[in-house]
Amino acid sequence: MLATFAADDVVAGSAIDAVGRTADYLDCRQPLGPQVNAALAQPAADRFAAVRDLTTSAPGQSAQLLRTVFYQLMDLPEPDRAALVPQFPAAELLPHREPVRAWWAETRWSGDQDVRLNRWPADVVAHRDAAPNTVNRHLVVASSHPRRDLYSTAAIVILDPPASTASEKKNRVEDIFRDRPTCQLVVTATRDARWEVTHRDGHAVSLIVRDAPTTEADFIACVSVIHGWLARGRKWSTLPATLRVALGHHDLDLDVVDTSVSTA
Repeated sequence: MLATFAADDVVAGSAIDAVGRTADYLDCRQPLGPQVNAALAQPAADRFAAVRDLTTSAPGQSAQLLRTVFYQLMDLPEPDRAALVPQFPAAELLPHREPVRAWWAETRWSGDQDVRLNRWPADVVAHRDAAPNTVNRHLVVASSHPRRDLYSTAAIVILDPPASTASEKKNRVEDIFRDRPTCQLVVTATRDARWEVTHRDGHAVSLIVRDAPTTEADFIACVSVIHGWLARGRKWSTLPATLRVALGHHDLDLDVVDTSVSTA
C-alpha cells in the first residue's frame, strides 16, 4: 500500500512507476485496519507481475554478470564453470551484531557525589548541529573504531584491544594524545579487573564499581563521570573517592583510586 506517491517525479514506464499504478492507496480519512486487511486479502500472485518484469533486463543472470565484472576489476581470468548461487535459509540471514564502540555521554550532577549519566550510540545520532564536546556532553570511542571522524574528535578513547604490557600501554597512550588533540582521557583494562584512566596531564586513576553486577560497557561508561568532573573546571584534588552514578535503571557506587604516584 502507498500512503503517498510522487507520480510526477518518477520515470514513466519504470518499475517504480508500475508500483504507483498497481498498489492501493491509503485513504487517511478511513480506519487503517480494514484497509490493510483488504489489501492482504487480495490475490497477489500476478498483481505485481509488471513490476517484477521491470526490475531487471537480465532475469536469472545477475550472478554470472556480476562475477564477470568482479574478475575484470581484479584483472584475473574468470572460471569457465557456471557461477554458483547458493541458497540460504531465511532464519540464517541475521545481521552481524557487535557491541557499541562509540557513544555520546552526558553527565548531570546533583551536588559533588551524585551524577546522572546518559549515553546514546554515536553511529546513530551524529549531532552535527552542535560542537563535538561540551561541558555536559562528550564523545567516547574505542581506538579500533573504523570511523575516523568519530575517533579523531573523541574526548575519551578506549584502548581496544587493551595493552599487554606497561610499556606498550605507555606508548599507545602517548600516541593517542599526540595524534588526537581533542582526547582528554584514555581508558585501558588492568589485570585486576579494574579500568585505569589516564589524563592528558599525566594524572591517572583506577575505577572500581562496588556491589553491582555491570557489563563492561557500563563499566567503561563510568569514565565519563571523571571527564564530567574535570570539564566543569574542578580539580583532581577535589574529586571524591566515592561517587554515586545513576546509569539507566540502576545506581552504581564508583570508587576512584588515585594511581598517579604508583604509576610514576
